[in-house]
Amino acid sequence: MPDPVYQRGAPAKKRKRRIVADDQRKKVSRACNHCKKRKIKCNGILPCLGCVNRGISCTISEIDKRSLKGFRNLNARMTSLVQPFGLPNSVSSTLSLPEDNSQSPHPFNLHLILSPANYPLPQLLTQSPKFHSSPLIKSRSPRDSSRTETSLCSGDSSHQPIKQSISHHTTIADWGKSPKNTLERDTTSRMLYDSAGNLRYIGESSVLTVISQCRYIYSAVIGKSNFTEDPQRFVIVDAPGMRLTRIPLQLPARTCTDLLVDLYELNFNQLHYVFNMKHFREKVVAAAYEDPLNFPSRKLCLLHLVLALGAMFKDRVSTGDTDNARSPSSTDLFDSGTCLLTNCIEDGNLWLVEAYYLLYFYHDALTRRNNAWINLGISIRYALSLGLNKRDINDSFVNADYTLHRRKLWRSIYINDRILSNLLGRSLGINDHEWDDIHSIPLHPVDHYRNPVETNRLLLQALFEHELFCVSVINGKIMQRVYTAKRVDIELAKACAMELKLWYTNLRPELLVQNILEPEKDRYGYYTNGTPLQLLHFTHLYGIILLTRPFYHYVILLELGLMANTSPTTLPVELLESFSAALLRASLLTIKLAEFSVDNNVNLVGSNHWLNHLLNAGLMVGVMVLVQVRAQGKPRMYDSLPRVLIATMDTCVRVLEVFLKRDLKAKRYAHIMREMTDAVRK
Repeated sequence: MPDPVYQRGAPAKKRKRRIVADDQRKKVSRACNHCKKRKIKCNGILPCLGCVNRGISCTISEIDKRSLKGFRNLNARMTSLVQPFGLPNSVSSTLSLPEDNSQSPHPFNLHLILSPANYPLPQLLTQSPKFHSSPLIKSRSPRDSSRTETSLCSGDSSHQPIKQSISHHTTIADWGKSPKNTLERDTTSRMLYDSAGNLRYIGESSVLTVISQCRYIYSAVIGKSNFTEDPQRFVIVDAPGMRLTRIPLQLPARTCTDLLVDLYELNFNQLHYVFNMKHFREKVVAAAYEDPLNFPSRKLCLLHLVLALGAMFKDRVSTGDTDNARSPSSTDLFDSGTCLLTNCIEDGNLWLVEAYYLLYFYHDALTRRNNAWINLGISIRYALSLGLNKRDINDSFVNADYTLHRRKLWRSIYINDRILSNLLGRSLGINDHEWDDIHSIPLHPVDHYRNPVETNRLLLQALFEHELFCVSVINGKIMQRVYTAKRVDIELAKACAMELKLWYTNLRPELLVQNILEPEKDRYGYYTNGTPLQLLHFTHLYGIILLTRPFYHYVILLELGLMANTSPTTLPVELLESFSAALLRASLLTIKLAEFSVDNNVNLVGSNHWLNHLLNAGLMVGVMVLVQVRAQGKPRMYDSLPRVLIATMDTCVRVLEVFLKRDLKAKRYAHIMREMTDAVRK
């Protein structure tokens, strides 16, 4: 008789279901797009180890769509997931702050900030918060809904015991359907909410918005002062003078032209690539003097714009040549170049990308922010139309030098788009997903000179441009995830902090800040003036300030009692401590680095974006002084801290005053910082 198991129609043996506790269920198939495409093992962390080792961008566009059957409702799901920032599941779900606020620790670990800092940049964000048993601070929302969404509020700043219930990812799409649910559920880690229940960050990334926020805080705590009631606070002059149609100028003497081209290379091209200067001197400068009658108008336009940028720094170079003294002014050369630009037929070729890019540098150097932003946008549009961001189009050209020039020019435009958009608080002009030719630029220069100093200079310049691009990519992510997004995802903010840490950890020794602090050890003959390294590290420090400022500003409002206790959401206090300490240290290091450069006659020329970074750092220090002086429950061991911070603010004013005659922006920023310092001293 056959086995009944193999009989036709016999019922199949049921497989015993594996029972796993709900709190032990987890998804194991989460991987980034790069690892999924190549079927490589991925650890599921953003950025993953594989992408970090390969030096490529790591993105996760999809998540595992399989449902977890153990989670039947949202509340059960939120309480069982892993807590943010590595908080273990074993932590008690009910944590409270100490009852005696006067004896409670200060929200800032100031002993970490004031520890010996011979510029240990990796430590700014290297200390990951350890949440073994940390209290939570209640989130608060604005008081007056009639004001803007960025209004600051006063209210009870006392801390109450609250229930801990934070999801692994603080952005849940299901909650965005109803604004009411955001306020009713104690399940998100948010900062501020408007009257409709939507998360709003106080302000934008623009330095003008930061000044307005600081003025409001000072007015609410100290009262009216010259800093808060500055009559020029609403006056923004950002318009060029009327330009008349004129005949293009003749080129100056050859010696004067060579000097202006050298000044342009020193102050602009070595910081932001526009031309291969060897090719530019041979094919443009030399050709213009060999046959001026048949010289193309488009090349003459580029030459005049380059000379206009170089002439901006002519008065800083003392030469005995009378031809240099009688050379045209920067304004005349610029008007001549724009006249040639308007008279030429805009054929959409690459020279238009370069021309409008040079116009951007000219307006930016004269603090014409809107005109600079507009001309940079025009340059971006021309570049996109020519396919500078597409690998297939770039590879279609036979000339390898021309292909490399297109790629380096596009990368330089990308960097300035990130820098200027962050400083102005405006949307980015270039989307990362449109650029599929990111990693096609070699780190080693193609040209080799017999002179080893020149070869090392080209090598270090290539490394500098690459690292500046990498940190600009991170700053662009911060802009999109923290300032542009409707909701602040703390996990994404923490991922940006980790990227900033990894960037500095993997920085080559040739690009470390010690090359600025110890110029006598310059073995490579390139960073004697320190300008490229200054721009690199100022940009990195500004990225730290940009990322951590929302959390820092949130804690400031809590300490000063300017927020009403109406929102039931929570934030881990150690996250706020870590981010706030990183911001304050980055601000202090920014001011100290600028002071060292001025005292040691290290050039701070070319791009004036570092002035915005310096003002941002000074404003953050000024707000911390106000907290130390006026906040309740201030620890006694830090009584001398306000004097140290006020001295740092005085240093910021002194550095800005050095450039009063050179830059109108420095004059205005020094006036703002001086009034802020006087207000906090009263």
